[in-house]
Amino acid sequence: MGTMGRFDTANVEALKQLSWTASELEMILDQMEAQVEIPIIPASYAVTRNLTNAFRTVVNEAENPRDTLMWYNKDINAEIVRKLEDLGMYNN
Repeated sequence: MGTMGRFDTANVEALKQLSWTASELEMILDQMEAQVEIPIIPASYAVTRNLTNAFRTVVNEAENPRDTLMWYNKDINAEIVRKLEDLGMYNN
């Protein structure tokens, strides 16, 4: 299948068997080694969702970026506190 047979895979051995050129494979492997995972915290989904919503609000509704981030930051912090309380890890 040639280049049409290439697909994303986390399995490095399978990745090496796909039809990448040597330079493409080297670049992909270098990028995989440099990758750093973002730590998962309770309510981390709220951070991603609210940052995306803030971006869309600024772009689509021409809102002030600083004010919009401040507004969504309150929601993010409230959700993190709520999750930590549920886990018994937060005492106010």
